Amino acid sequence: MLRGMIRIFISLIVGFFAFKGLYEIVFEDKDKMLKFEKLFNEGKKTTAYLNSEYKTVTYNNRDLNINNIDYTYSVEGTEYSGTYFFDQVNTSESNTLTVYYLPEEPAFNAINVQKKLNNAKKNYEEKTGLWLSIGTLVVSILLLFSGIRKLKN
Repeated sequence: MLRGMIRIFISLIVGFFAFKGLYEIVFEDKDKMLKFEKLFNEGKKTTAYLNSEYKTVTYNNRDLNINNIDYTYSVEGTEYSGTYFFDQVNTSESNTLTVYYLPEEPAFNAINVQKKLNNAKKNYEEKTGLWLSIGTLVVSILLLFSGIRKLKN
């Protein structure tokens, strides 16, 4: 009986995370991709002001440095912010960049819209996460039925 309850409990936890993964893949990734498509096609542009300091994150296992710098911009008197990621530091760059935003949702913005759109499409079209989530959900359902069967015996 205890083994059946444990299987049911584990199946519910595994099922929750599998369903969460499916939801993110099917709805959130698609929503993000559609927003970047809209930003690419209908986005407005304005000037973003870069903060004076950038941050560097180093990935030791790949000898890869990712730099980022925060920026702010204004739309109709309201200030918004974002973070710009870049590979190499160029100290001769100005302290401004062009940022694109959605007129109906000015907080949604990007500096390099094409790159963000390509990444969002790639994430949405990637099937590995989808199949892993479906497989995990199937295992969860099998565990649930196994646990119920143990409880009945």
